[in-house]
Amino acid sequence: MPIIGDLAAFARDQFGFLPSLHQRFGDVAEWSIGSTRAVVFFHPDDVGLVFAAAGANGPLGRGNEDSFARHAEITGSNGLIMSEGAYWRRQRRTLQPGMHPRWIESYAEVITRFSEETVLSWGAGRTRDMQRDMEQLVGRIAMRTLLGSDLGDELAEELKRASDRMLKLNMLEFALGSKLPVWVPTPLRRWLTSASTRTERLIMGAVEQRLAERETHPADSGQDMLDMLLDARDEDGQPLTDLQLRDEIYTLYLAGYETTANTLGIMFTLLSRYPDLQQRLVDEAEQVTEGAPLGYEHVGALELAEAVVKETLRVYPVVRALNHRVNSTFSAGGHEFGPGHLVWVAPCVTQRDPRWFDSPDEFRPDRWLDGSTDNIPRFAWFPFGGGPRVCLGQRLAVAEMVLIMTMVLRRFALSPADGESEELPLRINGGGHLVCTNARVTLGSRPTVGKRKQASPHA
Repeated sequence: MPIIGDLAAFARDQFGFLPSLHQRFGDVAEWSIGSTRAVVFFHPDDVGLVFAAAGANGPLGRGNEDSFARHAEITGSNGLIMSEGAYWRRQRRTLQPGMHPRWIESYAEVITRFSEETVLSWGAGRTRDMQRDMEQLVGRIAMRTLLGSDLGDELAEELKRASDRMLKLNMLEFALGSKLPVWVPTPLRRWLTSASTRTERLIMGAVEQRLAERETHPADSGQDMLDMLLDARDEDGQPLTDLQLRDEIYTLYLAGYETTANTLGIMFTLLSRYPDLQQRLVDEAEQVTEGAPLGYEHVGALELAEAVVKETLRVYPVVRALNHRVNSTFSAGGHEFGPGHLVWVAPCVTQRDPRWFDSPDEFRPDRWLDGSTDNIPRFAWFPFGGGPRVCLGQRLAVAEMVLIMTMVLRRFALSPADGESEELPLRINGGGHLVCTNARVTLGSRPTVGKRKQASPHA
C-alpha cells in the first residue's frame, strides 16, 4: 500500500488531493498528517467496515482532525458528536426520541412558517445571496426548534458568530500545521473560549426561562427539543445536568445549522441553472398538495424534490470527508492498522466513482428515480455517515431541505444573477466543509396560482 505525504500537499489542493489519491493508488492509500499516519478508504465495502467499527465498543474512536473535535478540545464540551463509549451510547439513547416522526412533524410546522415569512419578504426581480439567506433562515429554524423561546433569534446570531470564529481558528491552525497542546492559550483560542462562554450563558438563560415557564404553564411543555431534553432521564432515572444540556444544545445546533444551510445555498445556486427542473418541482408540488398548505405530510410524496436533495448531497457533499482514530487493531481493505492511525472515508470521492454512478460528475436528480441507483452498494452514497454513529438528524435534514426548496420555488423562478458563470463558485471553509462563495440568484415571479396554493394557516 503506497504511503505518501504530506500536510502541505493537502492544504495546497483541498479539492484535488483526495481524488488524486484514488486515481493514483486505488481504493486504499496511506498518507501523513504531520507526524500522524492516515489511511483513506474509497470502496463502499471498506467504508461500511469503518462505520461498523466506530460504535461504542469498536476499535475506532472519534477523530481529531475536524472542526467539532478542535472546538470540543479547546472549550471542554462533550456533546453527542464528540463523546465515546458508554457515555456516547447514553447520549444517543437520550436524543433518539427527539427525531421520532411526531417530533419532526412539529419541527416541520416551524420550518414552513419561517420559510413563508422569508419568501414573503423577498421581491420578484431582486437578486438574493442564497447562502446568506439560508444561513439566516436555517439558523432561526434551528434555534426555535431547539429552544422554542424568544431568545432564539438572539442566540442563533450569537452561535453563528461563535461558529464562524471556530472555523477561522481551524483554518489558521490547519494552514500553519499547529501541534500545540490545546491548553496553550493562544489569542485565537482565547477568542473562541470567550465566544463559547457567552454562548453558554445564553443557552442556560433559555433553559432557566423554560424551567420557569414549565412551572407556571405545565400544559404547554413538550413543544421543542429543549422540553424533550429537560424531560429525559438516564437509566438511573437522573435528568441531564446543566453541562450536558449546554453540550447537547450546542452540538445539535452546530451539527444541523451549517451543513444544512450550505447544502441549500449550493442547491439553489444549482437550480438557478436548471429552469426546466424548477418547473417540474413546482408541478410536482401542485399535484401532491392539491391546493392544501405545504406540510410534513407531503414530504414523502415529493419524490423529485427528495431526488434533488440526494443528488446535491452526492455531487456536492458539504462534509467531504470523515475520520476516526484507531484505538485498537482495525482491519479493512486487506490491511491492518494499529492504534494512533487516522482512518478516513471520503464521500466527495466515493460518491463520484463511475463504478457506482453513470456520468458521476453530472448533476442528474433523475438517476434516483429511473432505477439507475437501485443496485448501488450500501455505502456508495453516505453524506450522513453510517453505522452506529449515523447522523441522528438525517430524516429531519432532508425534510427541511425539501420543504424550504419547495416553498421558495412555488413563489419564485430562479436564474443566475447577471454576470455569474455556469460553474459553481465553491470553496472549502476552515472546518473542511463545502460552501458556495457566490450564491447570487435573481428571483422571477411564479403564476398567481402557485402563490395562492402556498398560503399557510400560520400567516
